[in-house]
Amino acid sequence: MYNLLEWYSRLSPWYRVALLSLYFGIGLGSFAGAATGKVGMALAGFLVGLIIGPLHYYDAHRKRTDRSCGCEPAIDDYPQDLERVERRHAGRSMILVPVLLLTGIAASWIALGTGLYGALVAFLAAPVALWALGRFGGPSDPKWKSVRDEWRRQHIRAR
Repeated sequence: MYNLLEWYSRLSPWYRVALLSLYFGIGLGSFAGAATGKVGMALAGFLVGLIIGPLHYYDAHRKRTDRSCGCEPAIDDYPQDLERVERRHAGRSMILVPVLLLTGIAASWIALGTGLYGALVAFLAAPVALWALGRFGGPSDPKWKSVRDEWRRQHIRAR
């Protein structure tokens, strides 16, 4: 998984948008199709995923850019431990959501005959699980948050 994230981070922005769009499209399409058992819902989920991919990339790009100069922040002196924690959290979040959805759909399909309820529970549980992973040992942990804030203060002061 680490090699995949390294390869993805070296791609140009246009390829990242296309791959992220395909990732969301295939993911939403397959989960919508599996949850409802209908091909029409799978196609609708695929189209919604194709739209969400570029929107997610644009939102992440907007958060990364520095609003004072409109340029990418320099990552040369960024703390390597914090970068490692952020990459680990990103990898976990890419794996956690599909696993929760598959598990929820399978359990609901076995128990109730439709995967829709399991998908709904997984969509509600995923943000809580991602928040917990980020808050306790992830990039939102107060320890790492203070490291990031200190780096930003020093970086802004250096300009």
